[in-house]
Amino acid sequence: MTANRWLIILSVLILLAGLVWWSGQQRTADSDIHIAALLPLTGNGALDGELITRGLKLAQADLEELIGMPVRITIEDTHGNSKEAVNVYQKLKLSDPPQAIITWGSGVGLALTPLVNEDQVLQMGVATSSPDYTSPDDFTLRNFPLASDEADFIVESIVSRLGASRLGIATINNDYGNGLQGQIEQRLGAVGITVTGTETLEPAGTDFRTQISQLKATQPEAVLLLSYSVEGATFLRQAKELGLTAPVIASSAIFGNDIIDAAGAGSEGVLISNASIAFDSPDNERFQAFLERYEQAFDEPLGPQDIMALRGYDALVLLANALHNCTGDTSCAKDQLLAVRDHLGINGAITFDASGDLVNPDFGLMTVTNGRYEPVK
Repeated sequence: MTANRWLIILSVLILLAGLVWWSGQQRTADSDIHIAALLPLTGNGALDGELITRGLKLAQADLEELIGMPVRITIEDTHGNSKEAVNVYQKLKLSDPPQAIITWGSGVGLALTPLVNEDQVLQMGVATSSPDYTSPDDFTLRNFPLASDEADFIVESIVSRLGASRLGIATINNDYGNGLQGQIEQRLGAVGITVTGTETLEPAGTDFRTQISQLKATQPEAVLLLSYSVEGATFLRQAKELGLTAPVIASSAIFGNDIIDAAGAGSEGVLISNASIAFDSPDNERFQAFLERYEQAFDEPLGPQDIMALRGYDALVLLANALHNCTGDTSCAKDQLLAVRDHLGINGAITFDASGDLVNPDFGLMTVTNGRYEPVK
């Protein structure tokens, strides 16, 4: 066995042993741990769905092979649509009910919240930023930053990095985009930033030239783009074509190879809020070992744009260990998860508050330089 492989195994053992120690409770009986992932495997969020699935598979293998904890995973396609997510959940409830679900998207998470609370099923949102998702002492959690936390970081970056006082805003028309825009706009006046214009991007839209032209006419000193990756790439490509020269700063949901591949030169120089500093930590041997494991498993490197794989991994490990230590009792598992403090996940330290929200998430800035994502120093 190679030295690198030993490092990989040691790093994962440290991670999992830490979780078992965190629980403070010994498992007393065998139980079937069943966790369902309701993800966008098709549609504009399909890349995120694939990355989360990869993270889940790595975590599942580690849990079983390294500490003997089998976890059954069911992965279902929601197309990123809240109504479809509810349909999928109801079918699972009748045929093969899970003890926990992992979900993608603010709209999906919000739609499922009353159902999982009624059924006492744990829900971990891995791409859920809406402030409306916050609810104390229930069965919903998220390992994704709140919109308020990202809003603080984005506004500070606009001031310190761009020095802009006139801002145009383009926002995807869904719970994620509207929730984040609302949080950002609440903060702009206090730092002397005027909004010159706001434009709406419809999900799955393919022509944003009218919105770009209208923003350009307001002469902003910077443009804020709150979007997913597919729509974001379309916006950036068409903005380049129309001669929009104001610098663009985008929210973290835009991350994806879609941006570089589809936007081409339009992606150069865009600043992106990155809800992780893991990729900017070259001295973190455990994280570097995970990168190697990922590349070995999927025959391609893991980059900053692939952060959803990390969120999927951490979500499964957290949920599975809580259920394992509580022998499947979801109320007990909920209490254990809400008590998590400074758990060192693959994506960084994880602490939940009484509402299951992530506390003090790390942020950094990324940019695209010569067709590659690079951290902004």
